[in-house]
Amino acid sequence: MDEPTLHTALDRIAARHGDVTVDFPADKVALSLTGLGARSRRIAAHLRDLGVGEGDRIGVLSTNEPDFLLILFALSR
Repeated sequence: MDEPTLHTALDRIAARHGDVTVDFPADKVALSLTGLGARSRRIAAHLRDLGVGEGDRIGVLSTNEPDFLLILFALSR
């Protein structure tokens, strides 16, 4: 059995509590757990299309905003 990833943990939680949100008050943005999973999967697919593969190192420079959380989950895919 494969090791669980951050994304598989999110999937399990979202299956039961998908409408719970992660709030970013400074940006006036709220992401549901279901939305976080779906959007980060799209980002992960785009990164794969660009040639980013498992084990590749990439840098992420971001403030504490929704995009950081999305890319964090996308990279754990």
